Amino acid sequence: MTTRVRVLGLLSLVVVVGGCRDPLLAKNLNDPDVIRVFAQPASIEQTIAGAYQVCRNVGIGGTDMYQQMSTMALENYSQLNNFSMGPRGAIPRAPILNNKSTSQALGGTFSAWHRNARLVANAVAALDRLVKNGGTLGTPAQNLRARAWGFFAIACNLGWLAASYDSAAAVDHLMASDSIPPLEGARVVMDKALALMDSAIAVANDPASTGSGGFPTPAAWLSGVSLSRDNFVRFVRSYKARFRAYVARTPAERAAVDWAKVIADAENGITADVVVSVGGTSGWNIGFQGNQMHVDAAWHQMSPFYWGFADVSGGYDTWLATPLTAKNGYFLIVSPDLRWPQGTTRPAQQAGSPNPGNYLSRPYIQNRTLQDTPGDPWGSSFYNYYRYKYIQLGSNQGSYPEFLKAEVDLLAAEG
Repeated sequence: MTTRVRVLGLLSLVVVVGGCRDPLLAKNLNDPDVIRVFAQPASIEQTIAGAYQVCRNVGIGGTDMYQQMSTMALENYSQLNNFSMGPRGAIPRAPILNNKSTSQALGGTFSAWHRNARLVANAVAALDRLVKNGGTLGTPAQNLRARAWGFFAIACNLGWLAASYDSAAAVDHLMASDSIPPLEGARVVMDKALALMDSAIAVANDPASTGSGGFPTPAAWLSGVSLSRDNFVRFVRSYKARFRAYVARTPAERAAVDWAKVIADAENGITADVVVSVGGTSGWNIGFQGNQMHVDAAWHQMSPFYWGFADVSGGYDTWLATPLTAKNGYFLIVSPDLRWPQGTTRPAQQAGSPNPGNYLSRPYIQNRTLQDTPGDPWGSSFYNYYRYKYIQLGSNQGSYPEFLKAEVDLLAAEG
């Protein structure tokens, strides 16, 4: 009887103590920490596998970055304020305001690249812990393949940050997950991105990386493209050539680029276009290029500044000699280049422009038959550039040139 009373008393004490526990101190299983998120090998590999996709989506289709940059580069001309194309593309250039109240600052893009860099850095750190403790994603070669891709994905995010902004916070897999690195200048961040790409190449070049479960990469990692170890290295070196040149902001910085390294990477880069599947259920964005860009001339025209170089009639030379605000871009560009509509009159060129169903087999440059849209005299012209019209016509999905060999060839030639 005495024993029963003691037992009941102890049980009551446990209940009372448990009832007095502060509920705010309970572990919230709906807010897992980094260690638990990457507790399973599959979670580590899945995060690393999708990291490059997120990186390129941020710039191409997830924000206004593409629209603004292509307008500033005169690959596209629009005076519309949509996506801040008009303000960014103005000549002379207007200041790009950097505060929370302006869409020009693209704080969402800045944040997204930072967050993705942090996520994949945490995943690579988790992989290193797993291997150190005797674990594996499946095989040693699988570990190496994921680690190489992870380094490349971190570098992708840091590289675009450095190419797009004056400063950024460079994270890596050696940092604690809650560390807050300081902002550093664009060139410093780019150097760290290039170093991470060197690490990706070094890991991939480990002879063990082509063993069971290693290279080539799964096709899903690059939306339909499976990369052998050698082609992965070429893909990374192509990015190195691109980023090393992209970070230059001024003519002096452009001259200071290590062009010997650009040439070496470009000449050992991709040997054919890298083409991926976009849109639909793929999760790979195409964004503005595949839809709104090709609605009408108000959204997209070709500025004569670049495209006029094809002209052999003398019209472009006359246009260049005219003061900026007095220019009239509505002149014919006559060219033997068959990518241009042929003819010395506008009706002839309109007749020779591709019809909407024929953009895959004909030139993409069109002397429009619809209404011309007024705009800045240096930006407006008769011509549309329908490079990606085929994606719009295909329900915003199709094959997309992720990285063109022509780009690395031009980088090598520039060097």
